[in-house]
Amino acid sequence: MPEWWENEFLQVKNNKLYLEGIPAEEIARQEGTPLYVYSLPQIKRKYQELVEALSPLKPLTYHIHYALKANANQPLLETLLSCGVGIDAVSPGEVKKALEVGFPAEKIFFTGTSLSSEDLRFALSIPGLYLILDAVELLPQLKALTREISSDLPLKLGFRWNPGIGQGFNA
Repeated sequence: MPEWWENEFLQVKNNKLYLEGIPAEEIARQEGTPLYVYSLPQIKRKYQELVEALSPLKPLTYHIHYALKANANQPLLETLLSCGVGIDAVSPGEVKKALEVGFPAEKIFFTGTSLSSEDLRFALSIPGLYLILDAVELLPQLKALTREISSDLPLKLGFRWNPGIGQGFNA
């Protein structure tokens, strides 16, 4: 009987660990250790499961965005791009990485916190990028920068809002 954690990617056969049907020992011998192993087909399957789980919400629309800070592995990002996933980036460097991989600006949410004038200028320089602010206090600064750089690009703007309900740090 398979273990609870076994799946199409991760299995035990004859007391040996297999990753996508390949003995883990063989992968370690070939690639060296320590090492991270990702299953791109498993990532695609899990994405499809998520899409199917959200399908009862139709006709409502939704967007799936991957938090780039979790893992910026190039093949992983290329796989997510091929699935149609968007990116949630928290720094100009992450936005640049997403663009380099091929994500269109329209599918990138730049949700940096405590953004500097330089960060805001960067965001304003990329047509189609969604800029998500965490403080309404940034609006006057953003307006001034827009005038300063004579930007008439349509700005896609969102806000992270904390209603202050609850206890602890995030309240």
